[in-house]
This record gives sequence, structure tokens and C-alpha cells, in this order.
Amino acid sequence: MFQPKQRSYALEMFGSDQSYILQARSPINRVEPVTKNGGEALLVAVLNPSNAASSFISLPKEGENKNAEHLQQEIAFRIGVAGRGFLGNTMFAAQLKD
Repeated sequence: MFQPKQRSYALEMFGSDQSYILQARSPINRVEPVTKNGGEALLVAVLNPSNAASSFISLPKEGENKNAEHLQQEIAFRIGVAGRGFLGNTMFAAQLKD
């Protein structure tokens, strides 16, 4: 059985945070603080993207989940980093190594 890993990171090592959609078979909205040095990200949330169709007759596209938006803003405020906001559809960043 898998056990979740617990790690501690100094808040001072993070310089920004971001939210974006990772396109895959099932797209996901990721929220991550990003380190100052090296731009490595720490995944803190995975959410379902919202449907962001611009109108009723347009094709649906994935948009930022409102919970992801609030979480990203809250992280930026609480730990005092620059919020990069929603980056749209993108590849995931390099992740912090254990």
C-alpha cells in the first residue's frame, strides 16, 4: 500500500506561484509554488479544469478552476510571493526532487 510522502520546505525558497492546465487524456488544473533558484515547482493541488467556452455555441475549452484561482492567490498572499496567475495550457514545470 502506498503512503503519502511528507516533506518540509522553507517558505523562503519560493519566489512565485502559478496555476495552469496540463493537457493529457484527462486535462488537470495544477497549482504550484515555484522556487526562486532553478524554477522548480511543488505540486500542492490537482483540480478539474472549468469549462471556459466563450459562448454557448463555441467549442468548450478548459479554463482555470475557481478553487485553483483562489488557492493560487491565497498562497501568493500568505507566503508573500509573486503570483504568476493562470498560465493557460502548458507543460508542467520541473518538480522539486526528494
